[in-house]
Amino acid sequence: MSLAVVGQGCGMPLWNPPPRPVLSLPPRDTLPVADRSAIWDAVLRFYRSGRVSTEGDRAAQVHAQLGMEPRGSLSQPAPVILDTRRRPIPLDTLPPAPYDSMWLRNVAERYLVAGFCSAPVLTSCEDTVLTTYLSLGDPYIWNGLVVVDVWETALNPALCKRRDVIVDHQGASAKLSKKAGEWKVVSHRLGWHATGSCSLERKHRR
Repeated sequence: MSLAVVGQGCGMPLWNPPPRPVLSLPPRDTLPVADRSAIWDAVLRFYRSGRVSTEGDRAAQVHAQLGMEPRGSLSQPAPVILDTRRRPIPLDTLPPAPYDSMWLRNVAERYLVAGFCSAPVLTSCEDTVLTTYLSLGDPYIWNGLVVVDVWETALNPALCKRRDVIVDHQGASAKLSKKAGEWKVVSHRLGWHATGSCSLERKHRR
């Protein structure tokens, strides 16, 4: 099959480029809004439990070797902060609805995360150490399991204000099941990974 066609009136061949592939997710069954809070609670409890290293923990090791972070920062896990400005998880087509303010209040009262950030971009958050910022996707059913996509971003906002340093992104998916009336994470899998910078973060996350 030829990609060249003849233009009308000029006799010149024109090249029609093939369509660019479109990345999209297959249709997924989302869960009722009433179930989302309990499922997100389970994901945050899992991160708080220390059963998994976050992107901030992994980045700290690399940043210390590069001289960007003090080696003493490896002695404590990176704080986990919930990004309250819900941002689309990569490949998702629909913008997520805002978190319910009552749910955020309950999260704070139970200390499920070290804090919150509602800044337009994460480089404007008030944290002063290498921190893991979590963005949670809406729960959905995939092959009979409940899944929450998680976007982990590791950066030090205070350092970003002084220099254009590395920002790390890690995609993960948490699979959950309900046991004895309580949602629990049964598996946590890392997916894509990307490395950027403070300036790119400010440019693309507005």
